[in-house]
Amino acid sequence: MPSDAAPPADRSPRWLVVGAGSFGTAMTRILGPRPVDVTLAARSAEQVEAMRATNSNERYFPGIEFPEGTRFTTVEEAAEETWDAIVLAVPTSAFAATLERFAERAPLFLSLGKGLDPSGRRLSEVAYEIVDRDRFVMLSGPNIAREMMLDLPTAAVVAGTGRDAVLQVQEVVNGFSFRVYAHDDIIGVELAGATKNVIAIAAGVLEGSGFGDNAIAAMMTRGLNEMARLGMANGAKLQTYLGLAGVGDLMVTCRSPHSRNHRAGRLFAEGRSPDEVRAEIGQVVEGMRTAPIVCDMAQAAGIEMHICHAVAQVVAHDVPLAEVVQELMSREPGMEFSSDATVAS
Repeated sequence: MPSDAAPPADRSPRWLVVGAGSFGTAMTRILGPRPVDVTLAARSAEQVEAMRATNSNERYFPGIEFPEGTRFTTVEEAAEETWDAIVLAVPTSAFAATLERFAERAPLFLSLGKGLDPSGRRLSEVAYEIVDRDRFVMLSGPNIAREMMLDLPTAAVVAGTGRDAVLQVQEVVNGFSFRVYAHDDIIGVELAGATKNVIAIAAGVLEGSGFGDNAIAAMMTRGLNEMARLGMANGAKLQTYLGLAGVGDLMVTCRSPHSRNHRAGRLFAEGRSPDEVRAEIGQVVEGMRTAPIVCDMAQAAGIEMHICHAVAQVVAHDVPLAEVVQELMSREPGMEFSSDATVAS
């Protein structure tokens, strides 16, 4: 295991971002002005050479340059070096393999993932089997990558069980246009980040189907209820769902035209198949992967999540969209809240 000692005084800490997708690219730009040396690792040598030539990631953000001094390398080359911190900006399906590959290459890991492992486990549960839990933290919140690239004001939370690691990441990543708050409920932060993607697909379906703002607002509110219910059934704190990782991230993901999950919902409303949606967006849509996993988690916990179940049906494409919406809207309304927060309402 790498030493957790501070880097020599004559050099800046070396931070590696693994994953040159939209969020990894945006986090690289955020880190650029910080007192660290930043390297972005991409899968292909061709992408690395293109970024070196233009000092930008033209595939995702054409014309927006990285800060001066940003370095680029391949994942293979990066895995042969040691770093002071590694940021994992990879799809959740690749999270475990990536962390295993880099486990001995840094004393600190920051995950940007907002989803669940294909096994149904939270990413932290997977991580704790690979690295010490106090070396692993997660960042979440209303973080649309394009706005981060444009230096528009953004806020986030960083959560973990190791207070020193959380505060270290907060100190490095926090800046004037990117505010970072410390958080101790990693379970809630993780599950909020995963389930809000599912609700965002529902929001896109409603918008694309011509439902008005009232219906979308009601669905988002009921969706937040489902998110919190699942979180609390798994040991999360209700307060987490009232903050940046909960309602904050839900609001932006459900309404922003830059949200992949929201866009997926609009495409479903047009009658597109799941394969057509994936092809049109051209990037991983985590909510499509997460919806059936969330339904399994809800069933295991003995709670009902009607909106997430409806989205899982849409994603599976085994029930006509109109029938899914009809079933959801014709449910008998009950109490908005129950004295038991984990019970369906």
